[in-house]
Amino acid sequence: MTWGAERLRLEANLHFDERDQPDAVLSVPARDLLNAKGARRLLTEYAACIRARTLQPAAAYFSGWLADIALAQQFFLSIGNRSLDLSLDNLQIELYQAGGYYAFSFRLHRWAESALPEDTASRMQARTRVLGKVYVGTMRPLLESLAATSSMGAGQLWGQLPSRFYTFREVLFAKAKDQDTQRRVQEDLDALRALPSAVFGRNKNPFSVRIRLIDDGADATRCIPIRTSCCLYYQTEGGQYCYTCPRLRPEQRQALRERARGG
Repeated sequence: MTWGAERLRLEANLHFDERDQPDAVLSVPARDLLNAKGARRLLTEYAACIRARTLQPAAAYFSGWLADIALAQQFFLSIGNRSLDLSLDNLQIELYQAGGYYAFSFRLHRWAESALPEDTASRMQARTRVLGKVYVGTMRPLLESLAATSSMGAGQLWGQLPSRFYTFREVLFAKAKDQDTQRRVQEDLDALRALPSAVFGRNKNPFSVRIRLIDDGADATRCIPIRTSCCLYYQTEGGQYCYTCPRLRPEQRQALRERARGG
């Protein structure tokens, strides 16, 4: 498995790119976000892009984008039985405008991957190391820095990830071409939920939560997950509570559902 073979999958599903964004509003090494100046610069720029009144919605939105870093590791772990170097020093984060909205992309300074063992016991130990590395070394420092800079709880930022992982399961299972790989996908997701809470710097593993499902607002045949944490869209100019917001009362969600279905 090489960058050439997997580039399109990462670009399509997880916003990774091997090239610089030519019209980037901001391009920053991931490690720069660990200091207050770097984090404030990114959040201030992004808050202006999404017309947020404070840095908090920018931090919540950006945390959802950062989920793609962890998902990239989950993808390679399960589909290719390999780990990918997603360390802070290997990541460049770029903010750019695309199709009328602002998006983030992630670029690796160098492509470095390694195979996990095939035998079950050795692979389980290696998997724990791989997952621990991406969360302890990359995700946790980034989210804690964003939380401190935006003056909000880190738990609300971690809460942007579980529903994204739940939705991405479909992609993982679709890429799994045989039963053994499908089984590995599920086992690796279970292993993530079983990681000690200390890995995340939390009292509880943020992925060890019950995902609540609701009817898709626009399509009664589909179910989608309620977010485990509010994204603060209502704190942006013209924003409101999302259909999947955990803060909505049932009657509020029903009203949005009827509006989406032309009721």
